[in-house]
Amino acid sequence: MILEDLLRGHKVGDLYNVRIPIYVDVSKKTTKAVNLNIYRNLHHHHLNTQKKNFADEVKPLLRGKPRAQKVWIHYTIFAARNGRLDTMNVGSIADKYFSDTLVEAGMIEDDDYDHIILSTFSFGGVRPMDGHAIATVNILKESEPMRIMLDEDDIQNALNTYVKTLGIPGSTGEVEITINGDDLEAEVLMEGVKPKNKGGRPRGSKTTKPTTTIKKPAPEKEEDADATETRDNDSEGSSDDSDSGGSSEPETEAEKPETKPTEAESKASKNLFGDSDEKASSDSPTNTETEDPKKVGGQTVKTKKSSIFDVD
Repeated sequence: MILEDLLRGHKVGDLYNVRIPIYVDVSKKTTKAVNLNIYRNLHHHHLNTQKKNFADEVKPLLRGKPRAQKVWIHYTIFAARNGRLDTMNVGSIADKYFSDTLVEAGMIEDDDYDHIILSTFSFGGVRPMDGHAIATVNILKESEPMRIMLDEDDIQNALNTYVKTLGIPGSTGEVEITINGDDLEAEVLMEGVKPKNKGGRPRGSKTTKPTTTIKKPAPEKEEDADATETRDNDSEGSSDDSDSGGSSEPETEAEKPETKPTEAESKASKNLFGDSDEKASSDSPTNTETEDPKKVGGQTVKTKKSSIFDVD
């Protein structure tokens, strides 16, 4: 659990080992140990030379190794001779040189805490005249959250245990679980009180098909015979009136028969001065024919009016 906390939720995938030196040349004639006590006293030109020589020796060992986004590096230090050895004096400088070499070789993007999640160190023993260190590069992956599946009995027992810890007065210490649609509901059982039916199906019960009841329509009320007979008589009377044509409504102007004007009326309408025919005939010296036609032998004969000039 402590290691998982240090890895910040990551899990170890692939890994590979690289042998790195802990004695590196600082010039053509001088070799110095990769050690914090030496590092702080060396000239900066010697430090640059030592770091460059370290990278030149380690880079060929990284060929073919997998690249990673996040790693955990563990260093195992092997001493060259017996004696007291401060592991971190060697490990701190070895880690600095190796981390920079991983970045230069393109094995990791950067050597910050987002990519090198954890660095650990341990003492491996004594290797006479062969002091070195083994760097174990652990490639880390995002760990999936742990899932614990509980069945119905586990949930029931957990709820019962939880209710007992609450110390609810009058409770039996048991919980009734019901399913209401997509929701899971739990009800604490009280002494002498039955749980309410919330629509869920109790455990162990069988599913039955719902039954459908069809109600017949109520019979219509029979009408009174007298009312029916009276309504029939009224309907017959109204039909007789409509058939006989005895409607009392007055005729409209569109229904009145058209009447043609008489000949006298037509002549009067042609007289622009509104004079009558008698006046016109009295002023005229000639006799006019009367307007009274007679039919003789099926033909119309016009007769003249008598005047004072007529001779018998």
